[in-house]
Amino acid sequence: MKYKNLNLKYALINATFMMLVCATAGYAYNFLSQSGFADGTVGIIITLISICGLIGQAIFGAASTCGGFLASAIGGQLFQYMNTSPVIMIGVIASCIGTVLMVIGIRRMEA
Repeated sequence: MKYKNLNLKYALINATFMMLVCATAGYAYNFLSQSGFADGTVGIIITLISICGLIGQAIFGAASTCGGFLASAIGGQLFQYMNTSPVIMIGVIASCIGTVLMVIGIRRMEA
C-alpha cells in the first residue's frame, strides 16, 4: 500500500485539471456567445478546440521528449542558461501566443 499517497496525488491533480477545463469552457462559451456566435456554433468551436488539445498533447509530449534528447545531445545550453525544462518553455510560449491572440480578438470586438 505504499502507492496509496501516489494515487491520492494523481486524483487531486486530475480533479484540479478537470475543474480548470470546466471553468475555461464556461468562459469560452460566454465569450463566444457575446461575440455573436449561435449556441450550436459555440458548441462546435469548443469541441474542435478540445480535439485540437487532445491531439496537441500527444504532439507536445513527443516534442518535449525529443527536445529533451536534443538538449542533452547539444549540451542544453539554452535550458541550462534559463534553468528550466523544454516542457515549461513550450507552455510559456503557448500561453504568450494565446494571450496575444485573445488581446487581438478583444480589440477587434471593441472596434
